[in-house]
Formats: sequence, C-alpha cells, structure tokens
Amino acid sequence: MVRYFYTWTPLVLVATVAVLAASPYLAIVAFMIVVLGALAALAWAIVVLPYRAGRAAVHRVRAFAGSGRLAAALRAFGHAPAPAHSTVRREGVS
Repeated sequence: MVRYFYTWTPLVLVATVAVLAASPYLAIVAFMIVVLGALAALAWAIVVLPYRAGRAAVHRVRAFAGSGRLAAALRAFGHAPAPAHSTVRREGVS
C-alpha cells in the first residue's frame, strides 16, 4: 500500500502533536524545545550573516580591483591609480 516511508510523515506529525497537546507538561517541554531552536537560529543569523556579508563585500571589491576597472574609474575622475606594489617609507629608519 505505502511504498515510501516519507508518505507517513503527515500522520506521524499529527499524532505527535496530538500526544503532546494531551499532556500539559509534555506540551511545555515541546514548546521549550521549539523556543530553544528558534533562539539558536536567531543567534546563528546574528553572528553568521554579517560575517558572510562582509566576506561577500571584500570578494566583490577584490574582483573589481583585479579586473582593471578600478584604475579606469580613478582615471575618469582625475585620480592617478596607486602603484601595484607600493612600499611605505618610515621616516627616521636608515
């Protein structure tokens, strides 16, 4: 009759909810597990998403600078592009 195990998933979910809702203590435990999972997902989003956004921005800047379009854009606005390998001189060092 049922060939694949995942066709039983809706029935299992409904039965689980019915059992948990029947006992107030089990319902509180299940609610706390759901809240803990939501809190973990929120903490992950707060920590990881800005990190990934920063990495993506750095990647785009490096790709733009490496394509040669940065030098052309600087020349268009009247600025000379910086040399590829510039060294900074420190004064007072012999």
